[in-house]
Amino acid sequence: MDKKIIYLVASLILFNLLFYNLGIGLNLGLFFLLVGVAHIIFNRETFRKSWNYKIVAIGYILSCFSSMYYVDFSSFLGILISFHLLAYFAFDPHLKWIKSLLLIPLNYLLSFPRFFQFGKVDKSSIKTDKILIVYILPIAILIIFLLAYMGASDILESILYWEIDISFATIFWLSILGMSFLYPFITFSLNKKGVIYEFPMQNTFSNQPKTSNPLLLESAKVTFTLLNILLLIFIFIYGYENFFITDSTETISQNVHERVYAVIGSILLAICLIMFYFQRDTSASQLHKKIGNYAKIWVALNSILVLLTFLKNSEYIYLMGLTYKRLGVYAFLLLCGVGLFFTFRKIHHNKTNWFLIQKMTISLYLFLIFIIPINWGWVIMKYNIAVDKVDTDYFYQIDYAHETIYNYMKENNLEMKYYNLQKKENPTLYLGGSLYEYFCPYKRCYDCYIIN
Repeated sequence: MDKKIIYLVASLILFNLLFYNLGIGLNLGLFFLLVGVAHIIFNRETFRKSWNYKIVAIGYILSCFSSMYYVDFSSFLGILISFHLLAYFAFDPHLKWIKSLLLIPLNYLLSFPRFFQFGKVDKSSIKTDKILIVYILPIAILIIFLLAYMGASDILESILYWEIDISFATIFWLSILGMSFLYPFITFSLNKKGVIYEFPMQNTFSNQPKTSNPLLLESAKVTFTLLNILLLIFIFIYGYENFFITDSTETISQNVHERVYAVIGSILLAICLIMFYFQRDTSASQLHKKIGNYAKIWVALNSILVLLTFLKNSEYIYLMGLTYKRLGVYAFLLLCGVGLFFTFRKIHHNKTNWFLIQKMTISLYLFLIFIIPINWGWVIMKYNIAVDKVDTDYFYQIDYAHETIYNYMKENNLEMKYYNLQKKENPTLYLGGSLYEYFCPYKRCYDCYIIN
C-alpha cells in the first residue's frame, strides 16, 4: 500500500505541474507516459510473464508518443483505452479482453466507496497511515490556519508573505480531476467472486454437448442453402455493375460509397447470423457438420465479396486519388476480413461465440493502436502527388501535411487560393503545444486558412 500512495501523490503533483494554467497539448501525452512507465516498472514481473499486459503496455507507449506529436482525439482514445487495460491486466493477467467492457466501469463505480475506506487499518498500511496521520495531516492543517491568520494580521503577513502567483482553487480542481483518473487506476480492485468476474466466457464448448433444437437445425440448413445461392448471384451482379458499367464523374463517388457501405453492413449481418446458428456445439451429428460446410461456403463467398469491394475501392482511388474516407473503406474491409477469418475458424474448430468476440476485441484494439501513430494526411498528399491526382479543393480537409502542401504549391507555381501558409520564426516547444507544431516549419491550417 505504501508504494500505491506514494505513486498516487507523485502522480497528482505531476498532473498539477504539467496542466496548471495550460491547455491540453504535449503535456497530456507526457503525463500519461510518465504515469504509465511507472506502472510498468511497478508491475515488471507481470510485464515479463503476461502477453496481454505486454501488448497493452507497448500500445500504451505508442499512443502516448502519438499524442505528444499530434495532440488529436484518436491518440487520446488510444491512451484512454490502454490506460485502463494496464490496470485491468495488472490486477489479473488472465482476464478476458471482452470482460474489460464491463469490469473497468465496475471498478470506477467501486472506487468511490473504496476511497472512503482509505483509513481502514490493516497490517500492510499501519506505517503509511502513521506517516499520513501523524506527520502530513498536522502540517497540512497548520498551513491552512497559518494562511487564515495571515489574512487577519498585517504583521504576520509582512513576516511570512512572499511573492507567488498561484491559484489554489485551480490546484484544487486540477487535483480533483487528476484523482478521478488516477485513483481507480492505481487502486484497481474487483471482487473475484463477482458474477461478471467468474463468468467463464470459454473459447471451447463443455465436454457434454448440448442438443440443438431440431427445427433450428433445419432452419439453418434451409437458410444457408438459400443464402449461398443468393450471394453467388449477387456476386456476379455486383462484379458486373462495378467493373463493366462506367459511372459518370458526378455520381461515381456516391455510388461507390453507397455500395461499399451496403456490402460492409451485409458482412456484419452475416457474422451475426452465424453466431446465432452456431451458438451451440456443432460436433454432435452429421447434420451439424453439413450445416457447418454450408456456412463455410457462405463465409468464403463473403470473402470474395470483400475482395471485389477492395478492388473497386482501389480502382476508385486510382481514378480519383486518395482521401480519408477511401482509407476508411480499406480499414472497414480489413476488419471485415479479420471477422470472416475468425468466423471460419469458429465453425471449423467448433468454438464458442465468446471465442469470436474475444478475437475481434483484441483485433480492434491492435488495429486502433497500429493506425494512431501514422500521419495519414502526409500519406494522402504523398500518394496523390506521386500519381498526379492532387485536388486543391481537398487541401483544407488534410491535417498534418502543411509542409508537403506548401512545397507542392510552390513547385507548381500555384496561388495560395486555399492556403496562406507562413513560415514560423523561432518555433518554441511548450507543454500546451505539440511536437508537430514544433517540427513543422509552417503554421497550422486553421491559423492561416483563407477562402477567396
